[in-house]
Order: sequence, then C-alpha cells, then structure tokens
Amino acid sequence: MSDKYKFSILPLFSDVVTTTTLKCDNKEILKSLKKLKYIKRKNAEKINCFISKDLDVLSSLPKLKDEIHKGLHLYIKGLMKQDTRFKVTGSWATKTEPKAHSNMHWHANSWLSAVYYPEGDKSFKIRFHSPKHQPWVDHCKEYNIYNSTNYDLTVQKNMLVIFPSILNHEILTNESKKTRYSIALNVIPQGTLARGSDSELTL
Repeated sequence: MSDKYKFSILPLFSDVVTTTTLKCDNKEILKSLKKLKYIKRKNAEKINCFISKDLDVLSSLPKLKDEIHKGLHLYIKGLMKQDTRFKVTGSWATKTEPKAHSNMHWHANSWLSAVYYPEGDKSFKIRFHSPKHQPWVDHCKEYNIYNSTNYDLTVQKNMLVIFPSILNHEILTNESKKTRYSIALNVIPQGTLARGSDSELTL
C-alpha cells in the first residue's frame, strides 16, 4: 500500500472473543474428566464426539470454577465495562476422539459462553464463524480478522476462551492420536438491567 494514505482502523461492533491461561492443575482436571460418563452429541451419531451426562461439571471442580469466574469477571467488568452480575447456568465436558469433530452450533438461552481446555495440541482447534452476512465475496490475497468469515483458534494447555453465545462455532477434526477434552459453559446476566431511558428488567 502506498505511504500516501494512512488508515486509522476502527474495529466497530466487534464480537469479542478472548483467551487467557488459568492457574489450574490441568492433570488433575483431565483425570476427573476421563472418569465422567459420556453420551454422543446430538446429531453426531456417526462421529465420535461426546458430551458428559453431568451438566454441572464445575460443581465438583471448585478451584477451576473459581478461576473461570475470575476470567468471566474480567471479561464483563474489565473489558466490556459492564457492571453486570452473572450466573453460570450449566457446565458440561466434551470428549472428541481422534478423527472426530462436532457440528457447527451456537448456544441458545445464553448471553456468554466459555470453554476451558486442560490440554493443548496443534490439532486441537475451535473454529468461529462470523454472524454477519457478506453481500460481496471475493478472493483475498491474505486473510486477517477484518476480512475473514471464520477464524480457527488453536487450543493451549489451561486455556479459557470466552465469547458471545450467538457466535456459531465448531470443533475441528482431531488429527492427533489423543482424545481431546474440554469443559463448556453458559452464562446469563442477573439482577436489574436497564432496558431503556426509563425502564428496567429484573432477572
């Protein structure tokens, strides 16, 4: 690009996805996840991708639950600058065997979602899809966060990913020889929320 023109980039109306590394004993967490009972994901009968029968996994992992709450607090109050109380409505483990993947989906009846990964691998990836319509599509010489319609995030050990629940996402094919474990959860706001200049909503 010519030096004649300088751009000031304004990433307006972003769907904010954050990652952070938690201070947890990932080996103990992984051991706990392996002991859970699992069922196949809905609409995934032909692929070896499972969710736990237990839909409140964090209740038996209090230290991890506390770390995740700290991460959610920083996202909501520190990054988004919202003075909003919140509640985790459910937490479940996922198990993705080698060569398996999940279908693309989003989380209904939820405000924010998060996923914790006790173990990382170069082939453990989650893909996010843009919710915005693309009226004109052409080939790009190089893809970045401004022109992409999807984004692949490689999972790291003890990583927590937080994102708006409306974002479509999927587990990409596990190309490793290891089983991929994670804990997913949903979050809703609590308390009294402003609905407009003169009205409030209590949750």
